[in-house]
Amino acid sequence: MKKKIFITIIILLSISLLFTTFIFFNKSKNVNSENIKNLDNLSNDELIEFSNSGDKFPDNFIDNKLNDYERIINSSNSTEEAKRAVLEEFNSNNMGFTNKVIKNNLLIESDYYYGLDVSWLYTQPNGKSSTYSEKVISFKKSIYDSENSIFYSKDKTIIKEVLNLIYYMQNYNTGGSKVLQSAISENSNCFEYTIYYIERVYGDWGLNDVLHFQKDVIEIDKETGKIIPTDSIEIREIEILGTAPSIE
Repeated sequence: MKKKIFITIIILLSISLLFTTFIFFNKSKNVNSENIKNLDNLSNDELIEFSNSGDKFPDNFIDNKLNDYERIINSSNSTEEAKRAVLEEFNSNNMGFTNKVIKNNLLIESDYYYGLDVSWLYTQPNGKSSTYSEKVISFKKSIYDSENSIFYSKDKTIIKEVLNLIYYMQNYNTGGSKVLQSAISENSNCFEYTIYYIERVYGDWGLNDVLHFQKDVIEIDKETGKIIPTDSIEIREIEILGTAPSIE
């Protein structure tokens, strides 16, 4: 009888341990998901785990077709105007150093942007040349005027997608920056876009790293379409064990 009770207790403890492990990993997995509520209250451990993960952006943060795009150029009203914007962006001649576009092709057109494939020839004064390539985005000016930061679209889903793409381009090559979540809401006067992200400052030579947990809130005036400037809000600063080697 005692043996049966002992075996039952072991089984119950094993089930309890498995359940606890499932809850922990499921909670950790959801740190970068769109389902998280009240991100201000994320624990330090969750933020550190997310910082150490390979996830730089949430799933479906931008259209997957745009993952390898690297730059936003001036907005345009047509394919031809988008191609002219490419020439304005890349062609240059500065003290004998020249850039000349040699390929300028439209790859994608969506409801709110043109995606273009660009190659240009960079030539030094001594005649030595190199060729570079890049994929770029030109927003449709009827949706968003990137030169003046004005939205003409009143569709909050499209506004969110445009702002997500802008954040993606800004953080694409920033090693310590990762986005947790973005969301958009509206009231009678404005749209309000909120994005949570972390920035990791790496300590040199044995110093600890510093994790900045931040939130940006961007308002778009519904009447004028203008973006209302706001400051980044630092929710928390976390010091964590550094990754750089010590000088010792």
